[in-house]
Amino acid sequence: KHGITDLTSLKLSRAGKEYADYLMAIAKGGDWFEINVAMAPCLFGYSEAAFNAEVTVGEGEYLEWINDYKSEGYSDAVELGRITLERHSIGISTDKALKLVKIFADVALLEVNFWTDALNFEEETN
Repeated sequence: KHGITDLTSLKLSRAGKEYADYLMAIAKGGDWFEINVAMAPCLFGYSEAAFNAEVTVGEGEYLEWINDYKSEGYSDAVELGRITLERHSIGISTDKALKLVKIFADVALLEVNFWTDALNFEEETN
């Protein structure tokens, strides 16, 4: 869509690399539940952002993006993710809960840094 044909020419920002490295570390060393918790800030955050966005643009990529994350299919995925995390949280130890909370918080901050980096990049190029 954007004319990119050589994916090897793309470079991750510092924040993007930190985010990707953290997720890879969880994927390599974590269990199924930890991996799902690591993906949750993205799953839930995009839905929240889309439903709380003040759309003033009548067309373009952001409106398309917002509509995708407000769609019934994505809303169903968010609900399934929530239910899955809640069901698997029943009966876990305090130590496990604290580890999962840290993973969620770490990834939420990495997500914020990723988007802040992207916004700063746009500002620098304009």
